[in-house]
Amino acid sequence: MARVARRLSAHHHSATVDLRDALVAGPYHKVADRHDGIDLGVLLPASLAQYLDADEIFAVTKQGFDWFHQAFGYRYAFDKFDQLFVPEFNAGAMENAACVTIQEDTSSARR
Repeated sequence: MARVARRLSAHHHSATVDLRDALVAGPYHKVADRHDGIDLGVLLPASLAQYLDADEIFAVTKQGFDWFHQAFGYRYAFDKFDQLFVPEFNAGAMENAACVTIQEDTSSARR
């Protein structure tokens, strides 16, 4: 049986920052924070702002980033991370780069 020589090579691509976020329209309330060089945002309809527990959401988000950075030894690739609670979002949630959309009735705003 003939042996076939294989040539392996590695291709390295630079990280791209030209990614599009989700587009959500309407009067939204935003709370911002920053953790480990990452701008954090939590957005939800302005009519639900009084029910938002942004401290809880930010605490869990920060713990998640710390855990993943330590467990995988790889930093989050973007300079921001927004979480949008969207009414009647039929997918439940969608993880876009730097922007996660979540059905608003699953949020701490409805508890």
